Amino acid sequence: MSHNTNAPKDCFYLAHNGTNVFHYGEISNGVPIATGQPNLEWLDTKEELQTRVEELGGTFNWPEPEEEVTPPTPPGP
Repeated sequence: MSHNTNAPKDCFYLAHNGTNVFHYGEISNGVPIATGQPNLEWLDTKEELQTRVEELGGTFNWPEPEEEVTPPTPPGP
């Protein structure tokens, strides 16, 4: 069964087939989401998401935020 719905709250989602396909991320309340995966779960925290992915046998990879680079200040006159 596929899903075409809206996020019920600000949370994390996990779409999966129960064995080897895992799509997940953070989503805001009311944002539409569609997936061809048979399972769609909503989790309150990133830690809960990680635990669930690992319970299902997946590997949890969350990108670290990129560091903001401030350009150097040009020398004064």
